[in-house]
Amino acid sequence: MELPLQFSKYKLEKELGRGAMGVVYFGIDDSLDREVAVKMLSKDYFSDPEQISRFIQEAKIVAKLDHSNIMKIYAIEKAMDTTWIIMEYIKGASLAEVIQSKGALR
Repeated sequence: MELPLQFSKYKLEKELGRGAMGVVYFGIDDSLDREVAVKMLSKDYFSDPEQISRFIQEAKIVAKLDHSNIMKIYAIEKAMDTTWIIMEYIKGASLAEVIQSKGALR
């Protein structure tokens, strides 16, 4: 995906990381002028109803949690033939960077 990219009210500026179900991007919510993290369901799952359901269920479960160490979920969007989770952007090192510098977490 070529960046920057605009969909709905979100402008994606850079990739932050990749996981089993998708890719996370740094973005800007133009309507609220705030930084967001935007997780896109992996292209491998675009047309898999079971994986789409699991992805949405993940967002709904996390949205019910309230803890300072868990990002807030702002929205679920459907655009460009896939599903997106819009969430709080938290500045700092990635988990991979923390493990690399400090070793395994206990």
